[in-house]
Amino acid sequence: MKVALGSAEIMKISLGDTLVWQAVTFLPSGMTKTGTQNLTTSWALLAGWTANTGTYPGSTVVSNALQAQGAKANATISASLPFTSSFSYTKTARILLNGTVIATGDGVSTNNGTMTATASNVTLADGDDVTIEVMISTFATGSVSAGGTVTIT
Repeated sequence: MKVALGSAEIMKISLGDTLVWQAVTFLPSGMTKTGTQNLTTSWALLAGWTANTGTYPGSTVVSNALQAQGAKANATISASLPFTSSFSYTKTARILLNGTVIATGDGVSTNNGTMTATASNVTLADGDDVTIEVMISTFATGSVSAGGTVTIT
């Protein structure tokens, strides 16, 4: 919804000190991985996230999904996930938007390292859900470490 006075767009309407209406504008969002999660040989939802409200105020995580704060036509979604493993089998991460895969990162074949995935030029609506899935190519021990990040910019 757009509100204007002549040709000047109005972004907020207040009654005294009380905000009555505010235009929905895009704000960057982020979440940080807590705890560790074992890797499996099939795609699995990466769980254990907290909103990174220190760097990205207003960020919200619901059911392990980072929610978009506003609409944007050319957003970038990035995931960076440290891992440890006993073997150098391929580990891969992918990004889902509202349950649909929109990007799969290059596999990483080292014992320890960082999986990444990036989706560019993404069209977002306010409240869209961004989730991450991970897997390892062959049965082996390995886990995603705490401290991984997902951002919407």
